[in-house]
Amino acid sequence: MRPLVVAVALLATVAVASEEDFQRFLNAAVRLYENLEYERALEQVRNAKKQAVTPDQQATAALYEGIMLSDLNKPDEARAAFKEALLLKPDAVIPIKVSPKVSKDFEDTRAAAQKELAPLLAKQAEEKRRKEEEVRLRAEADAKAKAELERQRAELDARAKEIARLEVERKKAEADAQTAKAKESLAEEQRRRAEADAMTKEIERLKGERQKLETQLAKKSDTPVVTTVTPDPNVVAPPDVTTPVVVGAKPTPVWPFVFLGAGALAGGIGGYFGIISQENVTSARNEPFQLTANQHLRDAQNNALVANILFGTAGAMALGALLTGIGWAVTPAEAPPPPSAVSSEVTR
Repeated sequence: MRPLVVAVALLATVAVASEEDFQRFLNAAVRLYENLEYERALEQVRNAKKQAVTPDQQATAALYEGIMLSDLNKPDEARAAFKEALLLKPDAVIPIKVSPKVSKDFEDTRAAAQKELAPLLAKQAEEKRRKEEEVRLRAEADAKAKAELERQRAELDARAKEIARLEVERKKAEADAQTAKAKESLAEEQRRRAEADAMTKEIERLKGERQKLETQLAKKSDTPVVTTVTPDPNVVAPPDVTTPVVVGAKPTPVWPFVFLGAGALAGGIGGYFGIISQENVTSARNEPFQLTANQHLRDAQNNALVANILFGTAGAMALGALLTGIGWAVTPAEAPPPPSAVSSEVTR
C-alpha cells in the first residue's frame, strides 16, 4: 500500500513539474515570436511540445508551431502542424494575432481537416451518443433495480411485521384457549363434585329413611296389641268354645327392596362417573397442551374415585339386601295372639 502511495505522489509531482516546464517554454516562445525571432520561438515551442502531457497542451503547442512555420514561409510544414492541432482539438482557434496569410492557411487547413475528420467525428459523436445512451440506460436500470430492491425490502418488512403480529395473536389465542379449557375443566369438576355431593346426600337420605323404617318396625314388633271388648248386658254369652290356633302369614319384607333400590342407584351413578372418567382419559391423550392434559387426568382420577366409592356402596347394598332376604326366609311366622276371654252376665 505504501509503495503505491509513493508512486502516485511521484507521478503527481512529475505532472506538476511538466506542466510548469510546458508553460515556461510556451511563454518564452510567445515573447520571442512577438520580437520577430521566429527561429528561436519555434525552438522554444518544440521544447514546450516535448513537455506537453494533455491533449490540450499538445494541440496548443502544435498550433503555435504551425503559426511560426507559416511565418517562416514553410506552408507545407505549417499546414501539417495546423492539422495536428485540429486533429487533437477540432474547435481550436489561433490564440495570438497573426497575419491574414497565416489566418487563411489555418482556415483552409480547418476546412480540409473537417472534411477528413467528418467520418471520424461522426463516429465519435455516435460513440459518444451510444455511451451516453448506455449510461442513461444503466442509470435507469440501476434506478429500477434500486426501486425494486426498496419495494422488496418494504414487502419483507411488512411480512415480518405481519408474521410478528400473527405470532402474538397465536400465542394470545393459545393462552386464551388454555385459560378457557382450564375454566371449563374447573366448572366441570365443580359440577361433578356437586353431583357427587347430591348423590351422597341422597344416599344419606336413603340411609335415614332405612333407619327410620327399622325403628318403626322395631316398635311395631315390641308393642303388643290389646283389644278391649265391653260386654253387652242384653247379649247372652255363648258357651266357651275352644278356638283353634291359626298360624299367621309372614309380612312382605321391605328392607331387601330398599337395599336393592339404593344399590341400583349407587351402581348406576358409579357407572356414569366411570364413563366420565374414561372420557377424561381419552381427552388427556388427545390434548396437545400438557397443562390441560394434566387437568383431564386429575378429573379422571377424581371421577374414578367417586365411581369406586359408589360401586362399593352398591355392593354393600346388594349384600344387605341378600342378608335381609335370607333372614326373612329363615324366620318362622309368628302365631296370632290368643283371643281374650269375654265374660258375660245374663240378666234375667
